[in-house]
Amino acid sequence: MKTFTRSHYARAVLRFGITFSIFFVTLLSQTFAQRALRRVYANNATPGTTSIPVVGAGSVSNPNNAITNTTLAERNLSANINATGLGATAFINLTFPSSITANTPIHIKLGSTASLLGIGEALRVQAINASGTLLGSPSQVSGLLSLVGGVNEYELIYTPTVANQGVRITYAPTLSLLSGGINVYGAYYKTNATGVACDSPDDQLNGAVGLATGVAGGVLNPLNAVDGNLNTAAVLQTAVGATGYIHSTAVFTSEGASGDSVKVLIQRTGNLLDLQLLSSFSINTYLGNTPVNSGITGNLLSLNLLSGTSDRYYIGFRSTGAFDRIEVRTAGVLNLLGNLTIYEIQRTPGAPVVVPTSQNVTIYAGNTATLTATTTVASDNVIWYSSATGTSQISTSKTFTTPVLNQTTRYYAATQRNGCTETSLRAAAVVNVLSLTGFTNPPSGQVGQAYTGALSATSSGANRTLNYALATGSNLPAGLTLAANGTITGTVAPSATPGTYQINVNITDVTGGGNLPAGSHVYTLVIAPANLALPAFALGNGTVGTPYASAALPEPTGGNPKYTYTVTNLPPGLTFDPNTRVISGTPTTAGSYTVRVQVSDSSNPSQTTFRDVTVIISPATLILPDTTLATGQVGNPYVTTIPAARGGTSPITYTAADVPAGLTFNPETRQITGTPTQYGTFTVAVTASDAGNPQQTATRNYTLRVNPAPLVLPEATLAAAQVGTGYTATIPAATGGTTPITYSATGVPAGLTFNPETRQLTGTPTTSGTFTVTVTATDAASPAQTSTRTYTVTVNPATLTLPAATPVTAQVGTSYSTTLPAASGGTTPVTYSATGIPAGLSFNPTTRVISGTPTTAGTFTVTLTAADAGNPQQTVSRDYTITV
Repeated sequence: MKTFTRSHYARAVLRFGITFSIFFVTLLSQTFAQRALRRVYANNATPGTTSIPVVGAGSVSNPNNAITNTTLAERNLSANINATGLGATAFINLTFPSSITANTPIHIKLGSTASLLGIGEALRVQAINASGTLLGSPSQVSGLLSLVGGVNEYELIYTPTVANQGVRITYAPTLSLLSGGINVYGAYYKTNATGVACDSPDDQLNGAVGLATGVAGGVLNPLNAVDGNLNTAAVLQTAVGATGYIHSTAVFTSEGASGDSVKVLIQRTGNLLDLQLLSSFSINTYLGNTPVNSGITGNLLSLNLLSGTSDRYYIGFRSTGAFDRIEVRTAGVLNLLGNLTIYEIQRTPGAPVVVPTSQNVTIYAGNTATLTATTTVASDNVIWYSSATGTSQISTSKTFTTPVLNQTTRYYAATQRNGCTETSLRAAAVVNVLSLTGFTNPPSGQVGQAYTGALSATSSGANRTLNYALATGSNLPAGLTLAANGTITGTVAPSATPGTYQINVNITDVTGGGNLPAGSHVYTLVIAPANLALPAFALGNGTVGTPYASAALPEPTGGNPKYTYTVTNLPPGLTFDPNTRVISGTPTTAGSYTVRVQVSDSSNPSQTTFRDVTVIISPATLILPDTTLATGQVGNPYVTTIPAARGGTSPITYTAADVPAGLTFNPETRQITGTPTQYGTFTVAVTASDAGNPQQTATRNYTLRVNPAPLVLPEATLAAAQVGTGYTATIPAATGGTTPITYSATGVPAGLTFNPETRQLTGTPTTSGTFTVTVTATDAASPAQTSTRTYTVTVNPATLTLPAATPVTAQVGTSYSTTLPAASGGTTPVTYSATGIPAGLSFNPTTRVISGTPTTAGTFTVTLTAADAGNPQQTVSRDYTITV
């Protein structure tokens, strides 16, 4: 059994320097039974001759060479049968170890230096029994060699119709064939064997056909073509320009299964191109002597360079029927160049038919392909390779799933018969890996807007049709749908979230109705927010000084949350809280304000929109504050200020009505000034008017009380009265107050009375002294004013008077006593003093008695002085005459 380097070829691929695509068609494999056969060689050789004296004799040399068959080399040893004269014959009986049933083909290998077709009439083959007795009828060799005539080695197949145990080969040459003889290499028949019929050749045949006389040609080292050694070669030699052909034939014991393949390793000659090489020979297959495939040349052959070499090629084809021999013969251009070198002739199981289970060998990068190889014989094995001639196996299953591929990759499948080592030509499976490029994202869309866009990708394959479908878990923005052709249509739903969508899309190649996964791609679809819009809204008007709070500003529609608000030109005193979206505060300045509310979203770039809203801040209601005006008083200077109005629009102007007499209103200072001349309670109507449009006015009535002038009893010095003297004094009239004025008096000196109507003190005082008369004036006001003043009424005593008295007479030496008159009037106590008292007399001031004893006579003037206790003190003196 020979072991061959495994190399595989695709039967249906022709290689002439141009690469063609492989198209796979699923073929139903057919299983053909292949019998395991063995050769039973003749093991006994008996030569025999006949001679005609003088004319010639026959001979058989080396007869045992015809039964030496242990090795391939021994099977190429031969016995020579020769006859050297007319009428001479020679034969050799070849017998087998046991008898053979009738109609069992017997294979006889012969050789000659001439064409056996030419000497076929000189050869006969006939069955014999074990003792060499001829059986049945002889057969002329020429009838058995019609298809394989030529020179050198041939195998004829002789089928006896009777049971036998061997054959006799007889050579009886004619005159033209007296030299050279016939070589007999041996005989065998085939019988069933156990085990597997493997495909190593058991023998070889070679020869030259149709060479002109004198033209050299033949096969050098013919065994090298069948020895299983890829480094030894047989050479088919022919002269340049020779006609005819040279052949080398490999012979197998068992017939191969229908669909088995021929595999021949040859060497390219000179500078032959591939096409020239393929046209330089032909290959024929036979089953016995029956042609199966005849004249296979050129585009019917596959050509593959042997790995590691530059000029050795495996050539092969799949046979259309069972065969047991392979003939390689020279042809065409080789006859122009010379020799054909053959390293090996092999029969292998038919190359598998490779189809992908997906019915398509085109895939896209990033995917795997599942390839299935079918074999002619169902029990044959399949071996997968990554190269045409390499030995590294990648799988031994009829179904092979490639790894993930990213480039076009060629795989090779070879058939190996179960139990055998030889492998078939390798069938190539090209996994054409396409790729997707040119991914184009769809155009951007916008929430709430109609949308039409498309996904796109470009296949590296020509004229490919791609379908698009969302991958599981991937979604388009709400409202959009994806069509198979990649078109995205619809209206982006208002509820769709704006932003960047990463859309995972599965792409399928549906060219020709297929369904080829081409890969997936994440497309980017940007959905812009709906146009940012701020709904119409109004802000309430406000009033200066009144707390203000708006409703929350409306949220915008569209845009991309979150939103940023900016509010400008707010009335003074108001602020915006972006967290609550409320404008609040207390306006401080009236006016009409165009408030701009601007909103920006979080898009990039940001969208911005705004609305201008008019806010009218009315002035605070024009109010004149209440107040109590100072009370005025007739006759007294008066100043009071009306409080400034609150609210309104400045400047504020003021007017006043019903100002009391004597007073005036200053509208600039809001002061009421002057000196009231009339008392009373007056209602002063003050009106404030602002500068607003419309104008506000506020009127308030202020009560201005003007009291009378203070009720005053003027000071006055009342005339002094004198006891006993009629007296009249008038208390001055009170000033101020409210008439009528009533008067009352207390402390009036005795003897006097007070008249409230006339305010007079009248009468005759009876008691001297200084009296404090308290006069009270009461006016008619409510409440009444009173004024009290004390007046001093001095009631002088009556005028201190010493009354006259009659002169008295005393006598010297006579005790004397006289009382001077008491003074009248004055203020008691009245003290007395006296001067001019006559000598001898003394004056008692307490008693006013002059007493004693005068000592001197005369007329004496005694001056009595009375001094009262008044203040001022009254004194009075009177002269009294005492005559002593």
